[in-house]
Amino acid sequence: MLSIEYSDNITIERFTIQNGEEGLGGGIKINGCSPTVQKNVIQNNAGGGIYVDDSSAIILDNTIKYNESFSGGGIEVLRNSSSIIKGNIITYNIAETVGGGISIESCAGNVPVIIGNFIAYNTAKLYGGIYMVPDTYYDIPPVIGGTYFSDKDNFSTIWSNICDLDQIFPMYYSNNYVYDTCP
Repeated sequence: MLSIEYSDNITIERFTIQNGEEGLGGGIKINGCSPTVQKNVIQNNAGGGIYVDDSSAIILDNTIKYNESFSGGGIEVLRNSSSIIKGNIITYNIAETVGGGISIESCAGNVPVIIGNFIAYNTAKLYGGIYMVPDTYYDIPPVIGGTYFSDKDNFSTIWSNICDLDQIFPMYYSNNYVYDTCP
């Protein structure tokens, strides 16, 4: 597990981060800083692929796969974070509760940006692809797909994710949805 805390101007690039075990952030744990995490393979971690807390991380062009966590199997973004999640392949992650691919919670007015990702084959009890707690998006909507849901050149493909219950959040625009299932 790689832990980045209270340090800015750090770039984690072209690593394979795998087989970590940690309650929060089995692969990478980011707390109170703004690093760039790009062009890495983050896989097979218990506690999730990337955990972001009170940070403005840039998560760019990574492959994030086969990670498991309580929530946010691929990426979990919490407390006052305004991270940019762009151009990643987020697949085959598992969350016991919510957000098999990505979980965003309690960002309190900060705007998470999720652009141009391929999010597929993730599993969770609820919201297999992306989960956002209501306080995350009601005040300032997140950017998912394009600039405030309108830039069709940058879009996320949310494909074949599985959740146990039939609940889907309504705030996704300019995205491709293929075979999402919530039995």
